[in-house]
Parts: sequence; C-alpha cells; structure tokens
Amino acid sequence: EHLQFRYEGRLKYVPIVSRELSLGKLQGRIPELIASGELANKVDVPFSPQSSFVMLCGNPEMIKDTLPVLQELGLEKYRTRTGGHVIYERYW
Repeated sequence: EHLQFRYEGRLKYVPIVSRELSLGKLQGRIPELIASGELANKVDVPFSPQSSFVMLCGNPEMIKDTLPVLQELGLEKYRTRTGGHVIYERYW
C-alpha cells in the first residue's frame, strides 16, 4: 500500500492466488488472467508496449507460461542493450 501511494498512477499491485479463494484477490493462473483480459480490467490499464512495464516474480513455470502471453501483446523481455517491457525473477 505504501508503494502504491508513493507511486500513485505509476504502480499497480494486484495480489493473485492460483488455487484458494481470498477476498479482494484475483483467483486463477496469471497467463490465463492476462489472456482473458481480466487482469487488465482489474488495473484499468491495457497491456501494451506504450503503457506497460511488467515485473514477474515467482515460480519458474509461471514465468515460462506467462512470457509468451505477454509477447503476443507486444511486450518483450527487457534486455540491457535494447530495453523492453518485462523483467522477471524466479523465486520459490
């Protein structure tokens, strides 16, 4: 909440759970929530190269499954020389 306030209008934090139901959190797998448009609707911002920079952190399988979905929307992995829209950290 502190970071959302500090970076108001530039940062959106959306908690997502894949299995259990939890009040106030999206439920489902991240790739499907992106592909269906549900996540974009929640943050009220479309995923696009003009308006998005995505940080994925979590299970390596989630990252592997999510990258192609983001690439279909025109978002590319960030690279030092060329830039991009998606960074990630594999975390257990």
